[in-house]
Amino acid sequence: MIALNPEYYASTLLNDLNVISLPVNPFTIACSLKLNVVEVDADSFDGLYLRVGDKVVININKNITNIGRKHFTLAHEIAHHCIPSHDQNNYQCIPNPFKNKDIKEVEADQFASEFLLPERLFKPLLYQYKPDFESIQELADDCGTSLTATAIKFAKHTEDCCVLIATSENKIKWFQKSSSFPYWIEHGKQVSPGTLTASYSLKGVVQEAESQEVHATFWFNGKGIDNATTLFESCVPMIDYGVVLTMLWFPEPPYDNSGYCDEDKEHRYEESSWKWQDPKE
Repeated sequence: MIALNPEYYASTLLNDLNVISLPVNPFTIACSLKLNVVEVDADSFDGLYLRVGDKVVININKNITNIGRKHFTLAHEIAHHCIPSHDQNNYQCIPNPFKNKDIKEVEADQFASEFLLPERLFKPLLYQYKPDFESIQELADDCGTSLTATAIKFAKHTEDCCVLIATSENKIKWFQKSSSFPYWIEHGKQVSPGTLTASYSLKGVVQEAESQEVHATFWFNGKGIDNATTLFESCVPMIDYGVVLTMLWFPEPPYDNSGYCDEDKEHRYEESSWKWQDPKE
């Protein structure tokens, strides 16, 4: 059997169930799949997928207060049921989405992202929202999804020139850029003291999402970047995980990259995934 990507299985399931609009309710779909979902008091997991004979029981931590996170947790467990290579196993899913995960947990996250925010329904909405966390939170609320999952999907599919960056201990850990964002992001790089992101990381103060205009040289150098170039920086602290999420965007691309050639390679982003890198690495 040829292994297909997790997004394929999510998309196929939604098509089979004739899901044609957002939000997607994973509890309703779990019921359609005859999966027994039980909310339990737990502190060691967010979700637990158990096979009991011919039946499946999914336990969801009832202490999860954020509905978007709860939806993502259940969608993640549904992935273990629907991805063929996950068959015949039980899965306990940790409460920290930013920790390193084995391949099946990564696949379940990829399934959950496409399941809750299917590209064919999600992408047409994006022109209505700005690439800042106030707007993305509104989008997440509209879709019944978590801020992190929505921000990642937004950065991946928007036409805005932007990049989503996660920092921990004031260092860049992962990122997801839009197709029009032209600059290299260096994993492990220390965040400049002149940025809003650094002020969040260094002060360790619980703050609300905030945005500011900042000199682009605090973040990047290269073609089209000089002391007069500015971009917008929007930040939100993820206190429970010790992470700051940052969205950077140019209202207009800093230069016309339609004529990109190999000589510009040093100024370009090198393809990578947004998989979390542990701060201790």
